[in-house]
Amino acid sequence: MITQIVTHGSPAHLDELAGAIQLQDYGEEKLPGVNTATFRCLQSGENVLELAQREDTVLLGLGAQFRNEGNAHRIFDEHVANGDTSQSRECAATLVAKFVGIDQEFRWKKILKAILHTDRNPPNLTLDLSVTVMEMQFQGWALCAVLQETRKTLDVHLRKADQFAAVSLLPMKEEELNLNGERHILTTIEGDDPKAPAFARFLGASVVVVRNSSGHVQVLTANHLCLDMRDVIRALRLREQWIQQKVRVTDWRFLEQEGVIEEVPEWFWHKDSNNILNGGRSRPDAPPTKIPLGIIVETVKMCLETNRFEPSRQQKCEQGVCTSTPRKPCPLYNLGLVRCRTVRAIRANAYQASR
Repeated sequence: MITQIVTHGSPAHLDELAGAIQLQDYGEEKLPGVNTATFRCLQSGENVLELAQREDTVLLGLGAQFRNEGNAHRIFDEHVANGDTSQSRECAATLVAKFVGIDQEFRWKKILKAILHTDRNPPNLTLDLSVTVMEMQFQGWALCAVLQETRKTLDVHLRKADQFAAVSLLPMKEEELNLNGERHILTTIEGDDPKAPAFARFLGASVVVVRNSSGHVQVLTANHLCLDMRDVIRALRLREQWIQQKVRVTDWRFLEQEGVIEEVPEWFWHKDSNNILNGGRSRPDAPPTKIPLGIIVETVKMCLETNRFEPSRQQKCEQGVCTSTPRKPCPLYNLGLVRCRTVRAIRANAYQASR
């Protein structure tokens, strides 16, 4: 019968607090008594070996050096001991989640990912409770009170996950997006559920392209990435004119301005949120785009993946040589991409220097 859950000396970290909650809520079947067990910090002078040997004690975040086949079900400690690195990429919460069988539950996966990140890195803005729980203890809060507050906050996040899980999911397609050498996710959604974009971002999408049943399209980005959307808005406005065979304006700098322009009313760039909108709740008067969804998605990817050039010219472009000419124009240069202009400027500067 489990009577106590012991973690390392004060303050207890978020992963141990979450692990204790998981044990109390889900661990009774495997560890009888754990749902009413006392949660406390290790006291000065206590012997961890003796605690590891006690059948009534669960250890969180300590005791790895004393773990063996007989007590492994009671010791959840990711720290390396005796050369064993098998759990070094875990934390107390993820180890407990796997033990009680909730690590793959949708409602827990995002939270566990955030807790693990926080345990291994600076505070995570997704779940910044890690700083708060330690500050509570520094200010004299009893550990049981901190545990209660942690439970309340985690319950909020769990209910949010449950709400997303209850959404009748629209067709979603995920694909890889390379942003400055880092792997991100671009998600395409077709449908009208207003919760769907938030759900996609909840699952980790950095860019979401939504096509409503009306034909309107929104390109939504994770604001914290501060993506340069000039290429995207310019390319979409150019393609809109080309596909309608009504070219009204071609000036690149004019086409990349924020807001809406009279010549291409379909597309609005909301610079503060860094979203590009064709219609939507805020602009129901905008005509739906004529650009096929697949071309929009490819345009967004091509514009944001700044290391991409026209395949047959890639090598020359990387060398700073633009091979686009009036007779053999490069389709990417015609879109006025910032990276293409940079390469063009290098060639022009080199030409001027040689004269």
